[in-house]
Amino acid sequence: MKTAIVVGLPYYKQTKLRILNQLERYDGEVLVVDEYEVLAGLSGKEKDSHLKLVGIQSLKSVDVLAQIGNLEVENIISFSDRGLLLASELREAFKITKGNSTEVERRVVDKYLTRKTLSESGLSHIQFKKCHLEELTEATKYMDYPFIVKPISLTGSLCVELIQEPSNIKGYIERCRFNKVYDSDMPLLIEEYIDGEEISVEGVVRNGKIDFFGICEKFSSGAPFFIKLGNDFYPNHNKKDEIYSYVTKVIQTLGIEYSPFHIELKMSSNGFETIEAHTRFAGHIITELIEHGTKIQPFLYYVNSLKNDTIGYSERNDSRLYSVKVLAGREGVVKEVFISPEILTNPRVISHHIDYQAGQKIESELLPLNYVGYVSFTSKDKQESLYFRQEIDAKSKIRIG
Repeated sequence: MKTAIVVGLPYYKQTKLRILNQLERYDGEVLVVDEYEVLAGLSGKEKDSHLKLVGIQSLKSVDVLAQIGNLEVENIISFSDRGLLLASELREAFKITKGNSTEVERRVVDKYLTRKTLSESGLSHIQFKKCHLEELTEATKYMDYPFIVKPISLTGSLCVELIQEPSNIKGYIERCRFNKVYDSDMPLLIEEYIDGEEISVEGVVRNGKIDFFGICEKFSSGAPFFIKLGNDFYPNHNKKDEIYSYVTKVIQTLGIEYSPFHIELKMSSNGFETIEAHTRFAGHIITELIEHGTKIQPFLYYVNSLKNDTIGYSERNDSRLYSVKVLAGREGVVKEVFISPEILTNPRVISHHIDYQAGQKIESELLPLNYVGYVSFTSKDKQESLYFRQEIDAKSKIRIG
């Protein structure tokens, strides 16, 4: 029997568990290959013999090939930014055609190439340039403020910052140098700041055919870091026709043929602008919102679609919202993370989780705010969703020493 290979899982444990729970339902062999650290604590999830987890020292081609080289491989995919390029390279080595090419994955992973491609096609109209960290002061000397600076291939708001005046640049450089993920050799993308509402579009591309699952509206910490603090997922957004039309052009222009997608946009007074494009599903627990809003299991759906070309998704006429409210805290030792039982027993709540227990330390090398928990829930409309977010805030407590 052929084996579907998954190289690279997201870091967030609740998302890893969701992926594995869905892959357990796959009608075929599945081998999940990732670094020991990422797979730690997941071995008990191998409930069925057809789903196996294999730990390796590093997520590199030579280490993965040592595990899969003798297998009859059905496909090779990744659900993490860490594995997207690797999966495409391995597919090409195994002559597997159902998946994006390495050229396409590079075009999407590299934010500068994404912006350049969209700009040349007329789908982006903002000013942008690339430089290295040590060149930032000189490169922005004649730029109009404000502007956004971000590494060309990091995600999750890492080292993304709105620079509002020249004095901000020194602080940005220092934060990048102390960030344990950012490599100072990685170029930066400098972009004109786009005002407007931020959304993301979620779905899957199968041999060029696009299945739109829905649209997320984003709640963030605001300037200067724009850390995501929640989402409202609309299976049936009232502006979906014009949004989907634009995103279709983005997907086709970038050459995306086979993959999940998570396309982040700004709806500005001048029209749509792509912020970032990803050939993976959205992070954190947005896939849970998708699952409840569409009644499909997105990770399983995508793997099944690679095996069965006839599978398809029909949009649901669902006017409800499926939302997540993120609880976030700054660096320090956690004293308490509390969500009132009055919230947790509310019938609109889908799920909840607390990521830090008392005594654990929150590190701030990555982001100025870190997720400490969440509540996902459903609402009949945007106003009800906003009201319940406020109620969660009022009836939750985060104490950090």
